[in-house]
Amino acid sequence: MDSFFGLAVELPISFAVISMSGQVLAGSQIVPWESPCGANCSYTFSFIGPAYRCEELGPFSSTSINLTELIDESFYGGPMDFFLNSSLLYYGLLDTGNETRPTGLLILYDSMNRTLRCNLYNATYTTAVSYINNEQTIQNDIEVHNTILDGTGLIDTVIRKGDYHDLLTNASFCWKMNLIFLQSLAVGPLGGPIEIAAQGTRYELETDTGVLVWPQLGQWAPGFLNASNPASEIAFGNLTTAIPDFLANFTVSLMSLATSQLPNTTSALIVNTSVPATSTSYPIKYTYDKGALWEIYACALGITMICVVVGCWMLRSNGVVGELTFAQVLVTTRNPTLDKICEGAEHGGKYITDRVRKVKVKYGLLEPGIGKLKVGFGTKDEIHALGNGVQLS
Repeated sequence: MDSFFGLAVELPISFAVISMSGQVLAGSQIVPWESPCGANCSYTFSFIGPAYRCEELGPFSSTSINLTELIDESFYGGPMDFFLNSSLLYYGLLDTGNETRPTGLLILYDSMNRTLRCNLYNATYTTAVSYINNEQTIQNDIEVHNTILDGTGLIDTVIRKGDYHDLLTNASFCWKMNLIFLQSLAVGPLGGPIEIAAQGTRYELETDTGVLVWPQLGQWAPGFLNASNPASEIAFGNLTTAIPDFLANFTVSLMSLATSQLPNTTSALIVNTSVPATSTSYPIKYTYDKGALWEIYACALGITMICVVVGCWMLRSNGVVGELTFAQVLVTTRNPTLDKICEGAEHGGKYITDRVRKVKVKYGLLEPGIGKLKVGFGTKDEIHALGNGVQLS
């Protein structure tokens, strides 16, 4: 900031900065930039930049501000083509200041019931930037120092100078001038009026300001108003903090301006300096939710326990242990009567007799004396009455 980088006279730089102001104004956040150090990294940088501190002064009628004089002095003020009464919902004026009054922004709003004065300071920005999977996170620490006085005189010096070479080496002039131009290009869209105009029996909001695209201004309804109290159609936000935040977001967003975006100029808005650095990788750390894990484990353990209990009961009921194969079923369900009926038909096919084909068996509890008391296949007479087997043929 202590050298001249052309905001006053080099249009490519001015246009790029104005465009950045519009992006920050509409988005109400810092415009991110690509990571210079990979998808997962962090770094910190520090610089001198403009900053606002705002103060509520109460109703405009209770202040000693001469608005006409401020408009006449300001390089950014236009003709006073509005009425200073309750029909004026909002008016912003970029005040260039004088030898005793700081450069800043004056806002009258809420039907002139509230007056906000924001003074311009030079401030040290310490900005910590981190990237996680290329998603940027920014934390700002802003330390304000001194107010910037006599913007009118500084701007007049630039305009009157036909040769800027002596200004290029004047560090005390350049850093103040740069801060003034940066804040003027940033908050310029906040200037101008929003007022109520009567159109017969209806009312209309008339606007001549870019603040309408700023979400932080508040809630309002453009166009014709039929309400008995049209001033109630706009509800302002907390401008005391919103305006300093806007200027800070704009200032940090200038980092996203690469040299390629500023063609045909030799003045560098951002100066990069390479320094030794150490890149450190950290192992991934996992955290677990005990409650969620126990829900899963309890279900698994519960189902396993049920299966074990059912298996034990089946083992005790059947009285045998073996694989689930046809051979296992055969050897555990046969009995002497079926052996006698199947005699000579062991090979199947043509050896199966009509007696075997027509025999009717039931599955159930075999009568004592047929063999060891068990469940299996047998003829009707062999199945105990309590078996309740299913007849098969």
